[in-house]
Order: sequence, then C-alpha cells, then structure tokens
Amino acid sequence: MPKAEAGTSKALANKMKSKGLQKLRWYCQVCEKQCRDENGFKCHVLSEAHQRQMKLFGGNVDKQVNSYSREFSSGFISLLSRQYGTRRVHANHVYQEYIRDKQHTHMNATRWHSLTDFVLWLGKERICNIEETERGWFITWIDNSPEALAKRELQEHKAKVELDAGRIQEILINRQIEKAKEKARELNLNLEFKEEEKVLERENQEEIIKLDFKAIKSGIESKSALKPLKTIFDEDEESEKEEVNESKRRNVFGEMKEKEENKKMKKEKETVLENWLHPNIWVKVLNKELEDGKFYKKKGIVVKVIDRFIAQIEIEDERGKVMIRIDQDELETVIPAIGKKVLIVNGERRGSVGILEEIDFERYNATIKLSNGVLLKKIPYEYFSKSI
Repeated sequence: MPKAEAGTSKALANKMKSKGLQKLRWYCQVCEKQCRDENGFKCHVLSEAHQRQMKLFGGNVDKQVNSYSREFSSGFISLLSRQYGTRRVHANHVYQEYIRDKQHTHMNATRWHSLTDFVLWLGKERICNIEETERGWFITWIDNSPEALAKRELQEHKAKVELDAGRIQEILINRQIEKAKEKARELNLNLEFKEEEKVLERENQEEIIKLDFKAIKSGIESKSALKPLKTIFDEDEESEKEEVNESKRRNVFGEMKEKEENKKMKKEKETVLENWLHPNIWVKVLNKELEDGKFYKKKGIVVKVIDRFIAQIEIEDERGKVMIRIDQDELETVIPAIGKKVLIVNGERRGSVGILEEIDFERYNATIKLSNGVLLKKIPYEYFSKSI
C-alpha cells in the first residue's frame, strides 16, 4: 500500500496516531520504528530495510548491545538523579517514568533481560543502594559528584572537630576532678595532724603545777575549734563525690566493654567475605527469569565454583539432571533438618563441617556442633548451608 501524501487527511491521521505511546513489544530498536499492531510489526520484520539493518547489526553484536546498554543506563540514572535525587524510590516507578519518553532506548535491546537484573547491576557497580522488599525493589541513588563528596568530607571534618572538642573538655574535667581530690586529701591530712594527741614531758619533776580553769576552758574551745562540725552540705558533697566516683567506674567499665565489642565486630568483619560459594553444598535458585521461571525455588548441588562468584549447579527436573550456571546473588543457602550435615560457608569458621543442633526461627540463626566438638551458637542462616 503506497504511503499517504503529505498534507492529506490520511497523512494527518497517521501522524496523530503515532504521537502517543504504543506497545513496546511492537518496537524495533535496530530500525528505531514503532509499529501499531502485530501485523504491522510482522510486515516490518520481513521488509528489505529491516533485513539490511539486521545484517549490519549481526556484524558486530557485542558492540551494538553494549552501546544500547550504555544509552539505557545513562538515561535511567540521569532521570533518577534529576527527579528523585538521593531519596528511596521504587525501581518500577522510575522505569515507568523513563519509558514515557517515546525516543527512549528499550530494555530488550540491552544486556539486561529484566528490571531486576538491571537493579542488581546498579547495586554491584555501587551506583545505587538497593533493597528488596515484599513490594519489590527499592533503589537510592548514591551521589558521587565532586560537590557531594566535598560536602561529605566537610561534615566528617566537622564531626571530628566536635568529637575532639568533647574529648578535650572531658580531659579538662578529669584534671579538675584530680586536683579537687588532691586538695581534699591534703586537707584531711592537716586535720588529722592537728587532732593527734601530744605527749607532755616535764623537764622539772619538782615544779608545782598550777591549774587554771580559764586555760582549761580556752583549751576546750581551741580543741573544739580544730574539730569541724559536719553539716548537711558536707554530707551532700561527700555523697556527690561518691556518685561521681561510681559514675566514673561505670564509664570505664562501659568503655572497656565497648572496646571488646568493637574488636569482636572488627574481627568478624575481617573473616566475612563477599563470596560464599563452596562445592558440594545445596543451594536454592531465586531467579524468576531463568528458563521462564522453571528453576525458581528449585534446589540443587553446587558441582563447581567459577571465578568465586559463579556456581555450576546440578538440578533434577522432569528431563533428568540439568546443569546450569548462575551468579551467587541469585542463590541462597539451604537450611536442613536438625541433625543433618552442614558446611560453614562464611565467617571465622569458614569451610568447617558440622551437625545442625538447633534453629532459632525468630532470630534467623542456628546452633551448629562442629566435627571437633566445638559448639557454635547464633550462626546466621546465610553463613551455613546443607552439605552432601
């Protein structure tokens, strides 16, 4: 059918129809042509122009796919940073905003088969912080621009200065407390020295001693003057000093406990690695797109680990035993029944074999008894898996 001439009612009608968004499945990314229905798309695929473009595309497939992937990722990230900034947002909302543009690069032309794959890639490249919830994937853009980095450094420096100022103030207060304690000790020593009894020695034994009541009275007064009376304020000061000492002892104990916990957490972080795959363990597949979801939630045995992060798995289905390769991010560990054999896949005891003794379903951890008799408590689910 010949093309309608420009300016005719048919040409205007076709132009108006092509303005709106149409189904993505009838869009040809190679020719950048949107078809109106399935029949039109079929006719376009069989056309000579499409066949010529496909020959050019087939000459260098990887280069073309990488080019489309770069265009898609740059457009998506640009929209995310401009419209949502560093706010937490649903990934599908951003995608729906992105595909509103009629001239956008379609995902089916990129190396990502689904939006989930693209979100996982954003997380691996540290472009976004990703979070999986019951409602789906949520993403938060990480602003790595020079201005944001400078602002971050300024905030860290300000926090450090405030922390240093707080430490200096704490040191000064401790010095004042020590000085006050020294003065109190000196005052107590002086009072004790004045209150000590003095032994009187008579040089002349034959000398007559005269008693004077006034002298005795003045002596009593002087003795009473040396001995200070305790008042309510003195008792309050002593109780305050005791409370200060008690609080200092508690602070020292708290600091020691905090240091021990920090050391323990630091040691645990050093022993936890990114890769946890091991041969001869059971894993569960979480990829819904692989083979149209045929292997979703299926369990298999890791036969071989490739490049630390890729597993070659043996899964049984109606056809028999099938071998597939899949990334560890799309797998999870398998928790066996109590009394079954497990392998520690991460943490300080990585690679150790043991028996599952107890499971805490509320805290998502378990107790494992190793082959050498050591009992490990509070081991997270992701740190061990069923072993063959």
